[in-house]
Formats: sequence, C-alpha cells, structure tokens
Amino acid sequence: MESIKAGSEGLRVGRPLVLTPEERRGRILESAEKLFVESGYVDTTMVRIAARAGMSKRTLYETFPDKREIFTAVVNFQNSVPPLPPVANDDDPRRVLRDTLVHIAHFLLEPRRIALARLAIAEARSLPDVTQNFFENAYDVLTRLVVERLELLIGRGQITIVDTPQSVAELLLGATLGDSLLRYLGFPDRATELQKEELSRRATAAITMMAAGLGLPSS
Repeated sequence: MESIKAGSEGLRVGRPLVLTPEERRGRILESAEKLFVESGYVDTTMVRIAARAGMSKRTLYETFPDKREIFTAVVNFQNSVPPLPPVANDDDPRRVLRDTLVHIAHFLLEPRRIALARLAIAEARSLPDVTQNFFENAYDVLTRLVVERLELLIGRGQITIVDTPQSVAELLLGATLGDSLLRYLGFPDRATELQKEELSRRATAAITMMAAGLGLPSS
C-alpha cells in the first residue's frame, strides 16, 4: 500500500492517506478524467495529474507509465457499467426488455459519459486507436448487456427470434437511443433533459414495433 499526502487541488490536508493499489489507481483516474474534461488532452500533464491526485510524480509513474495509458484507462468504461436490474421468472418480457434498454440508455447519456465521448473524438487524430477502441468498446459492452437479456428470455421460452440476438440487440438499442447521443454531444449537461420517462417511451415503442420478430403478442 502507498502513503500519499493530500495536495492543493481540493483534497483535505492532514495525515498521509494509505491507499491500496486499486484505490490509488482509482484516485488517479478520477483526477485525470476531471483534468482531461476541463483542459483537454494536450494541456493535461502528468505533473498536473499527480498534483490533482495528491501524490508524487514517482507514485504516479509507478502506477501508469505515461499519459496515454491514463487517457486510455479513463475513456474505457467497461468496468463502470452498473449491473442490470434483477428480474423474476414471471416478469413480463416486455417490461424486462424495456427496463434493460432504459437502464443502458440512461447510463450512456449521462453527462459524464457524453463528455468522455467528446474527449475521445477530440483526440481522434492524435490517438486514433484509442478513439476507435473507445467507441468499439462502448458499442460491444452495451449491446452485450441487451444480448444477455434476450438470451435469458429465450431460455425461459418467453420470446423467440429468427435473427441473431446480437442483431436484435442492436436494433432495439439503436431505436431507443435514436439521435440522442449526437443531439447532446455538444451539450452534455443538457442530456439530463432526456428523462427516463422519455427513454421508457422510446424503448416501449421499439419493442412494440419489433413484437412480431420477438414472438410477442401484439398489445
């Protein structure tokens, strides 16, 4: 474990903090994310990240070899997606799918997530592989969650599909999101205007339109 002292960028001054490697990594990523969003990639330096995290440059470099690695970790949100809400065996499959789509769309459209998308796009020329991985990762992680729900419902005999779960997941999620990500890309703070009620309406409409392909009775 590492002892660090609170720095001058908002951390409480007092006794050295003893952090586990996981806690230290989390502090670095949290501090770096704020700096990247505030100042951009170029103007965010390892020195500034260390200061914001309240640790020495040596400690920072022991955790991450360079700024690129930190940036890559910041925009990779694979492990930050909240788990899907639990479902009971007798839950209505329409409700299960609706809640799943709303859960994922709400996560993706949080201002923080949109800010990270803007950040990845801004560095597309200097870090093309990182930007590509960001969007591919986001797409794969989120659609995989819908696939998991579809496969669960198929296994229960509650729905049947003639296409692949991946294709159906893409269609459902795309219809729920619509142009929301593009609409709010330049104004991440306004994404909160798209409340869960609106996302629920979109998800319900998408499921209704695809009811026949899901083996659901028309409502």
